[in-house]
Amino acid sequence: MSNITEDNKKRFWNKYIAILSEHEIKSDLYPWYVKHCERFIKCYTEIRLKNHTQESITQYFSSILKNTYLEAWQKRQTFNALKFLFLSIHSPLSHQIDWEYWKMSCKELERDHATLARNNSPMRKHLDADLDSNGDTN
Repeated sequence: MSNITEDNKKRFWNKYIAILSEHEIKSDLYPWYVKHCERFIKCYTEIRLKNHTQESITQYFSSILKNTYLEAWQKRQTFNALKFLFLSIHSPLSHQIDWEYWKMSCKELERDHATLARNNSPMRKHLDADLDSNGDTN
């Protein structure tokens, strides 16, 4: 029985890697893509891959976005890995999920982006404007 299971598992991952190859993912990234998929599968042991819903994917992706230990590129790689996972099993989710939305959701902003610059501007200017020449507040 375990040989059949191992053979099925090997066939499953070989099929997945074939999909990665078809989409020109670099072969040195295959182990990372597989790890992202295995992490997802372990989080949902009670749900078969074909039985996942947009809600379960959204829940998982939201938790990835909130994970402060992952860099933005790692989050994007996770989303990409799972896109190919669902593509490899011919799940309708592979076409129903807005993969680009999730990848863009973790885009890092440039250091001079307006929202970051606003938060990083020196406060001294504002303090000086609020003080008159005697050091009293206006």
